Amino acid sequence: RRSSDLFFKKAFEAQTVERKFFGLHLRQQLAGLARHTPAERQATGGTAIKLSNAADTLTLLSGIAYLFKKKKIPFSPSDVLVHRLDRETTGCLLIAKSPAAHITLQKQFEDRTVQKTYLAIVAGVPNPPSAVIDASIGRSSVDRTKMTVLGSGKSREARTTYRTLQTAKGSALLACDLHTGRTHQLRVHLYAIGYPILGDPTYVSSVSERLSQEFDIQHLCLHSWKLQFASSADGKEHAVEVEPPETFQSSLKKIGLHL
Repeated sequence: RRSSDLFFKKAFEAQTVERKFFGLHLRQQLAGLARHTPAERQATGGTAIKLSNAADTLTLLSGIAYLFKKKKIPFSPSDVLVHRLDRETTGCLLIAKSPAAHITLQKQFEDRTVQKTYLAIVAGVPNPPSAVIDASIGRSSVDRTKMTVLGSGKSREARTTYRTLQTAKGSALLACDLHTGRTHQLRVHLYAIGYPILGDPTYVSSVSERLSQEFDIQHLCLHSWKLQFASSADGKEHAVEVEPPETFQSSLKKIGLHL
């Protein structure tokens, strides 16, 4: 049986798929789709993700297969996901609608021509209010599940630009541009300069832990806000922007921040 058939079958077996899984913003004229990934749903190709308030689990690819079948778009599991988001990160995720588009879009990520802007709520008020973080990242030798800033040959170049949008109650809302795409890059970089993201259980300081508890923040305050890429369908640049989900908006209100 073709692998795509297996994905379709798995997707259709989940009774709450359409209601619970999809919050998609389709751009049918493009070679790619931009979707909003709610927290608690993992943006990886083969790992099960739990649907909120549902016992069923399914992979992101199963969900995409379901969507493609509804839209009558040919589906190939190996030619869909263009990039990844961390498990608890919400926001824009680019999905290729054809193998040719997958190649074109992935090359844009490799060439670093895709503009990626994230929103992050951090502990502390950054000084300076805007800066470029140019620090290589590699896997921690102490905890292999974590990444860290390294100067050794086993690290990979990583570059982030941040700018402070607002501050309140010892916290700040930042807009961050990713110039590279390393694992946990934003979380590691902001933690390394002393301003960890609120709600992050992995890259946490005593201050971020205290503030997360004080404001009852139980999710990672990191959102993929904007994507700009060139579509192979029309050769034009397209910008996609997704407003943060209710959980992120609620955290902003609790702290007294506004987007």
